[in-house]
Amino acid sequence: MSIINRWIFGLCLAFFLGMSGCSNEWQDLPSTNEFGEFGDRPFPLRQDWLVVSTPKAPVTKWFEAGLPPLTALDLPPNQWNNDQKAFFAEKTSNNILNCKSLPTEEKITFAKGLTKYFGTMRQPKIEPITEEMKPMIEDLHLEPETLATGGLLFESYCSTCHGSTGAGDGPAGKFLIPLPRDYRQGLFKFLTAQPQNFGAKPQRVDLKHTIQYGMVGAGMPAFYLEENQIEAIISYVIFLSIRGECEYSTMKNSLKDGVDDYAGEITSALKRILPRWWESNKQPMKLDENPYADEHPQRAYEKKLISAALGYKVFLDGKKGACTTCHVNYGRSSPYQYDSWGTVVQPRNLMVGILRAGREDHQIYARILGGIPGSGMPSHAHLIPKSDETGVLITPKQHPLWNVVHFVQALGDVKMKSQIQQFDYMKKLFEKYEMGDPVQVKFD
Repeated sequence: MSIINRWIFGLCLAFFLGMSGCSNEWQDLPSTNEFGEFGDRPFPLRQDWLVVSTPKAPVTKWFEAGLPPLTALDLPPNQWNNDQKAFFAEKTSNNILNCKSLPTEEKITFAKGLTKYFGTMRQPKIEPITEEMKPMIEDLHLEPETLATGGLLFESYCSTCHGSTGAGDGPAGKFLIPLPRDYRQGLFKFLTAQPQNFGAKPQRVDLKHTIQYGMVGAGMPAFYLEENQIEAIISYVIFLSIRGECEYSTMKNSLKDGVDDYAGEITSALKRILPRWWESNKQPMKLDENPYADEHPQRAYEKKLISAALGYKVFLDGKKGACTTCHVNYGRSSPYQYDSWGTVVQPRNLMVGILRAGREDHQIYARILGGIPGSGMPSHAHLIPKSDETGVLITPKQHPLWNVVHFVQALGDVKMKSQIQQFDYMKKLFEKYEMGDPVQVKFD
């Protein structure tokens, strides 16, 4: 079965399960009302495989739909293919840990600690263990009432793929390629928060964009919901990620070194993680003004072509962009690799023009400036030209980061891609706008 057929099959299965009500993982529980104690239960403690850091094992192809790499570790060794055998080495080197190996008594203590600070499925909360946390919880809209509403909406619209804990393990999730996002490591790919040394978190507007517009080329559809419903779901996704990352951090420390005080370990993680979300939502990414913008549409288009041609040089330059290190042959021959979630990814084929988070200028700029966390795509903040003491660009006619943005757009646009390869035409444009020597763009 081809990758396209597997993706279509997974998407159809996700739709069928969602329509049949399988997204309701609490449907067999007795319930007196929406928030009644008889319809409630604690979040289950994770019992899956935990990825400590991005696997380095070689991989030669996409995984089979329904059998992601981590799930394959549960198969008998005699059923593994070559990729799965190589992946097993990550387990033997303790880069992948088995959460099931935690002793039963410790699991009980651990689970009670999580329930104390994060509540239950019907009554989720984030316990404000310090006074400083109270305004953070309020600013992020993580009040218990909002989370309770968001949890019910998440159950109805999201859990079919993302699962009840945000692990990406819903009944349809494992059949999708790429897999649904697992929130529990606190990693999200598409951000517009200012890059931080601790690793930025998504802003609410980032999550809203994903819910409203979906993810192009993936199984994530667009949801046409009321504004207050979307906002409640956003709050609940943030909650699941904070709870999940506290669980991830504590579980990792317990399996690697042992934990004596689970409550202390959980609160320590919470004190670290909640402020990161709060700070990221206070600091939107700073985008330099597009130096090639122009009020006149034709001039703006011609300047974008010039910028794209300049971006061609940056893209290929091994010291500046070094983009072909991963996007081999502009992505047409990109190697398979593992991401931080332990699943298979392949750097985008930029010639196709399908970009998960959108093709608009500011969307591509954000991907290049901040990178794509968890995927292996690094930040290219070094491409921003230096400014003088007043903040004005020293070389206003050239901006390497914007050049790459426009080149990426050109790669996926038939007309632009054709025009930037016409040297005589481009030479006239370079002369017209006094942009120096023209660039010879040539694709193999």
